[in-house]
Amino acid sequence: MTSARPQRQDIHDASVSLSQEGHGHPSWWVRFYEEPETTFPDLTTLTWMASYNRFLYGRISDEIRARVASGQHIRIWDAGAGVDLVPFKLKENFGGAISLTISDISEKCILANKRAYDKAGLKADFVVGDLFKSSYTEEFDIVMNTGLLEHFSRDEKEALLRVISRSLRPGGVFMTLVPYAGGKLYIHCMKRLMEKGKWRHEAEHPVATFRNLELGDLVLEEEVPTGAVDQFASFRGAYPLLSSLVHPAIALFEVLPSTDPLLMKVIGGYCLFARFAKRKSAGKT
Repeated sequence: MTSARPQRQDIHDASVSLSQEGHGHPSWWVRFYEEPETTFPDLTTLTWMASYNRFLYGRISDEIRARVASGQHIRIWDAGAGVDLVPFKLKENFGGAISLTISDISEKCILANKRAYDKAGLKADFVVGDLFKSSYTEEFDIVMNTGLLEHFSRDEKEALLRVISRSLRPGGVFMTLVPYAGGKLYIHCMKRLMEKGKWRHEAEHPVATFRNLELGDLVLEEEVPTGAVDQFASFRGAYPLLSSLVHPAIALFEVLPSTDPLLMKVIGGYCLFARFAKRKSAGKT
């Protein structure tokens, strides 16, 4: 049920940080969302979804349908959500078949989500706080996020995976998207933007694989690059004049899904999709 305002329960106050040195220091995210130039999209007006988000939306939709067919009511947690169109569209599509929890460390970010859900008449729970300190235990069937884990050190990634594993019911799944280490155009453009002082985010550390991490009760079931065409967004920022000259070609690539596999062979994927499952025999941690 939609709360009257964002909750501060289960996850600790946004000003509290467990991590003092990591790439994804929580206080950085709070500062980023407080900057005047940081804007929040109105999810109710967005009709276009990036290729990598369409991929994630499709995989989560398939998971929901399979579970609903077996009689389940699905509980989903977007852990470190930002302002994310994917769960919004999932709630639009599946309605009462799913319960949705949206959490982020930034209260402004959560309020932006809440405004959109209220405007659309959609119900969700909204939580403000530090993801590292979540106390959820076996509450969710699906946990998801995008563009989160790449900001953290190896130890921090593993700590977050333990948080996510604990929050999942046995047999539950975690699906995530992170920038891919094989995304040649994206990595080149990110470095160029950083050199020019035009990269607004903390440094991202694209991921080649999650197989080298300690996964605990999670099993990595699938890992696949996706969204080659989405790298052109960073190309526009890194080479504005050149991108304006080749805009018709880029626009064609972006509207034709069939071009993505072809681009993948040349420039790699923008994102790495990973699906983890919690062992059904897993005990509480």
